[in-house]
Amino acid sequence: MAASAVQLACDVHRSGPEPIASLPGRTHVEPALGLMRALISTAFKDAKVCRHGSPTDDAMAAVEWLLTDPPSKWVTPPGSFAWACSWLSFDVEKVRQCGLPEVQCVYLAGGDRTRGLPAVFAAWATHRLEFLAAGGHDMRAEAKDATARSRQRRIRVRAQHKRDTTVVGRCAPPRSMGALTRGYLGYLDWCSYLQVAPGSELLWHCLTR
Repeated sequence: MAASAVQLACDVHRSGPEPIASLPGRTHVEPALGLMRALISTAFKDAKVCRHGSPTDDAMAAVEWLLTDPPSKWVTPPGSFAWACSWLSFDVEKVRQCGLPEVQCVYLAGGDRTRGLPAVFAAWATHRLEFLAAGGHDMRAEAKDATARSRQRRIRVRAQHKRDTTVVGRCAPPRSMGALTRGYLGYLDWCSYLQVAPGSELLWHCLTR
């Protein structure tokens, strides 16, 4: 840009009114940092899962991951809790006790709010008390298991019905009433008159010779 153009731009900027501020744009999250934060929030979420009065294996693995310290301050194994905190510039002990700090970003805020390991252990104790109060029954787990069994039963029934209603041969059953249905029923009557099973090789031989 020439010196005169620069001077003109400066003069116009100084003589004009206050610049109008534009609306703030969308906040873009660095994918790698978003992944690190999601890794920590998912661990806290999985650590609270209990079934039948005790934490699940995934919950115990998540707590072990959160409590594992690096070999040294300068060596953080990739994939570890301290490694994810170092990428986000978070204090490891503070995150363990208080959870992830809130962020002013719609993409991250809302689904990753955690309260640290004390909230995890409190969830374990609450689940244990509810389990004992129910006489050794995990109502939520049993309801989920019943729903899963019902879903699997419906899938098996539908699959069996599909196998039972499928005609093996070159002629598929019609999907709607009409001329196709009448033609198909006439075809079945013709096969019955010839005493030949629908779709049999003998019928195909009679039609093609």
